[in-house]
Amino acid sequence: MLYQGYRPQIFYWEFVNTLKKFILIGLNVFLSRYDASYKGMTAVITIIILLRLQMWLKPYKLKVNNEIENASMVAILFTVFGGLLFIRTNNEVVILELLVFFMIIIINLVYFLFWIYLMSKTYEHYNAGKKLATVLKIMLLREDNDTIFTTDSSSKLSSKSKSTSKHKRQRLMERIKGGTILC
Repeated sequence: MLYQGYRPQIFYWEFVNTLKKFILIGLNVFLSRYDASYKGMTAVITIIILLRLQMWLKPYKLKVNNEIENASMVAILFTVFGGLLFIRTNNEVVILELLVFFMIIIINLVYFLFWIYLMSKTYEHYNAGKKLATVLKIMLLREDNDTIFTTDSSSKLSSKSKSTSKHKRQRLMERIKGGTILC
């Protein structure tokens, strides 16, 4: 579902995100005849409006998703605004260009590290590692001496193999519920 991660009263936010992309791409396409600084400033103003809207509505159910979205919008804002400083006609301020370039790299790197940090916290919070390991154990459970699927001469599962398979699943589910499977 498109609106599953959003608060119920802001179910439409996925459409706003899509509209945001269309607006930013449309600015670049439809303002192609205008000066690059004009397109850049229009993009900066649009990003600021969308960032304020995002901060005001907080559309995601989880706080961490709102924080990630805000941080990404700030990184985009600084990247576009910093890119505006590269638009000029003379080559006098090379040091400023290098400084802005490294600031853009640092801001995006900080965002990326922040994203990794928040995702790891989410990963720990939901015990996703345990759940994934449990699912993998269910999928890959094999014991050397037991065969889950054996066929008789007519290529159908024999009743013994069906009961063995059912018994193994029941045993596995009991071990999972009892916490004896270590992840």
